Formats: sequence, structure tokens, C-alpha cells
Amino acid sequence: MKPEFLKKIDNYLLVNYPVLWQSRILWVGTYSLALFALFYFFGDRFDYEPYENGEFSYYYHERQDRVMFGILPLFLSILTLFYWLYTQYQQKIDYSKLSLGGFTATTLLNFACVVLLFLPAIGLAYSTLDFPRNLENTWLGIQTVVTLATAASILPFILRQYTIIETVLVIFFGFVYCIGVALVFAGILEVKGDSVMVTIFVINYLAFLGYVLVKFAKREITQNLKRLALLCVLALPLVVPAFTYYAGYYNYRIERAYEYALGFKGDPFTLKWMVLHVVTVLTTYSLLAYFMYRSMVFPVKRK
Repeated sequence: MKPEFLKKIDNYLLVNYPVLWQSRILWVGTYSLALFALFYFFGDRFDYEPYENGEFSYYYHERQDRVMFGILPLFLSILTLFYWLYTQYQQKIDYSKLSLGGFTATTLLNFACVVLLFLPAIGLAYSTLDFPRNLENTWLGIQTVVTLATAASILPFILRQYTIIETVLVIFFGFVYCIGVALVFAGILEVKGDSVMVTIFVINYLAFLGYVLVKFAKREITQNLKRLALLCVLALPLVVPAFTYYAGYYNYRIERAYEYALGFKGDPFTLKWMVLHVVTVLTTYSLLAYFMYRSMVFPVKRK
């Protein structure tokens, strides 16, 4: 359903602001805000709690509601995120004329679309889940997914360099590689401690990223190098929290750094989360997008 006045605005954006049109923020914002308002103001009407057996029965039934009003809407929001990425994959917009500021603005625009896609899930959970522990756990799940989804803000720049099956395989084999490294160090070499294991992964990540950047700078880009670059892009939100641990903010437990980064229980979307991901990760992504996109679209030496 597309109202006529929104179609006119969409056509205006297509002619005058193609980058803004390509993000689909008009449609994403319209439908997400409409659903958020619907769920926020009327969500409690969908929720029914039997109170006759006291608080235990209330808590038991709301745990069931968490699946309906927390986990399921989050899953549907993730599916809409994949659909949004698919629409970006189909576009053939040229970003080569954008300056570094333009890449930064577009990265922030893409992230705004990502956040908007999760607004209906936030509104429904907030309006229907009354028991604090259930609401807290749902908030944690939403914030964790949104944090990891920061990677989606750079993907529109580089998606057309990969096939869909290639992207899926990069994610799968990246996961298998991480499991393999963990088994070698923890199982065979008997490395103990979460902080040591995370440090090993961070060093591994920096080595991969350094190799990718050097090769991109020399314009010696192969398809395998592109796949490794995609893996580095997707893994960045998982690596950044470790640096707050190294800086001494959580020098007694590295898990605390990840709790604050991925979603601190009971205190969602904190200032620390904003600084750590909306500022740090997205700024880094803007630089990577500018560097990688310009390297990919101009003539390169192929081996």
C-alpha cells in the first residue's frame, strides 16, 4: 500500500536526491513509525494475563508472551533487514562521486534505516511485556541484534561485489574458522581465560584487516581478498568492545565490555553504547567504505 503523496515524494527523491532515494528511508520510516505507534498505543490490547493464581501464574504466562511479543517480532524485523539489504543489492547507484563526508552521511543514513526496521519490535515489546525480567531480556536481545546490525550500514556500498550465495558462505566459513581457532587454542594448547581467547581473535582480526588494506592500497584485488574484506567488515562490531577492555575500563572482566557494548541489562541504549558503536563503528565503517569502494570501482591489477 503506497499513498499517492508518498509516491510523489519518492519520485522527487529519485530525481533530486538519488542516494537518499536508494536507501528507501521514506518507505522504511513511514511503515516502521506507523507500526511502532500502533503497537505502542494498542499493544497492551493484544496481551492478556490471567491473574487468578497470583504473580507466579502471571510471570509464567508472560514468559510465553515473550515469545509472541518479543522473540517473534525481533525475528520478523531481522527478516525485513535482509529484505532491505536485498533491495540495496538490486540497486545500481554510483557512489564514486561522493566525498568522505558523503560516505559518512550515507553510512549514517543506512544505519538510521536499520534502526527504524526494529522500531515495531521495540514498540510491541515495550507495550505488552510488563514483568521487568522479561522486558529486560527482550531489550537485551533487541540491542544485541541492532549492535551487530551496524555492519549492514556499509554493505550497500559493496554488496554488488558478491553473489548472495558467496555472502552466505563467507559468513558460514568465518564462523567455522572461529570455532576451529577456539578448539585449537582452548582444546589442544589448553589456553585458559576469556580475555586471552578474545585477545587471540583480535590479533587475528587485525592481521587480516592489515593484509586486506595493504592489498587494496596496491590495487591487487582478487575475489578471495574481497571475501576476506567482507569477513573483516562483518566482524568489526564484535572486535570493537575488546578495545575498551584493553583501555582499562573493564580490567577485571572482559565480559563486562561486551555486556555494555551488546546490550547492558536493565539499561538499554546507554550513552556508552552510542559512543562505542554509533560513533566509533560507523565512523570506521565510513572510512572503510570510502577506501574499499574507490578501490573496487577503479581499474585494478588482477591475479
